[in-house]
Amino acid sequence: HRLDENIVSASVFFNLITAICMTCVIMYIELGLYATLAGITSIMMFLPLQIALGRLVVYLREKAALLTDNRVKITHEIVLFIKVIKMYGWEIMFKDLVARIRRKEGHYLAIFVFAESLGIALYVLAPVTSLLIVISVKMKVGEEMNTSQIFIFLSMVGVLKVYCISYLS
Repeated sequence: HRLDENIVSASVFFNLITAICMTCVIMYIELGLYATLAGITSIMMFLPLQIALGRLVVYLREKAALLTDNRVKITHEIVLFIKVIKMYGWEIMFKDLVARIRRKEGHYLAIFVFAESLGIALYVLAPVTSLLIVISVKMKVGEEMNTSQIFIFLSMVGVLKVYCISYLS
């Protein structure tokens, strides 16, 4: 079972390296050396932040799921033993317990939503920022950039994003 996972992982890693190399070659042919280096560097600068946000989102979702499970379990126990709880007057104690768990769960979910939104914004913002950097480099070098070069650059950035984010997350 472990060998199968390693073979699949090695295959995906080989595809990642191949995609990065082919993307760099195509961008070099179309854009030139400086614009390619600027584009690849600017995209790779966003990558660690996106990976960290992805891991944070997974962690927060797991914590919220654990709290939700705990809250549902306690609520189920309250419903099962409602007669005993009413008889001893423990309603307020259990209400406070469930409210505390819900507040904590809501806190994790709020941070989760914020981190996920930030990750999506970075995913959309990275190619635009990278394109602006590439256009600036091309202008600084004294070369013009036409629409076909912009299209090719954005396509290659899309390929890089898909491979890097899917493999490294």
